Amino acid sequence: MKPRRMPIDIEHLTRQAGGNSMLAREVLRLFCDRTPQDFERLKAVTGHDRQEVAHLIVGSARAIGAAELAYYAAAVEAGGADLDALEAALAEAEAFATIYLAA
Repeated sequence: MKPRRMPIDIEHLTRQAGGNSMLAREVLRLFCDRTPQDFERLKAVTGHDRQEVAHLIVGSARAIGAAELAYYAAAVEAGGADLDALEAALAEAEAFATIYLAA
């Protein structure tokens, strides 16, 4: 059985923030504030608008090292419609981020 990845790669996030852990935490807070809103908007739109919102989620997920979330968002961007898998990956990333930020 393949080992499961963490929902967010904190080392990746910290590298993206230039090694600044305070900036990494702020980026993670912004992700938690913004991405659920983006997902709600994604559910409400179709066609090109859905692709654009999915693209935003892909970028946000990649920036924080949320590979599974980025994968499902990219699938939606490409025309897939598995919003349940995307929503589950988002919930998992949010839960992980909440615990991480509380520490």
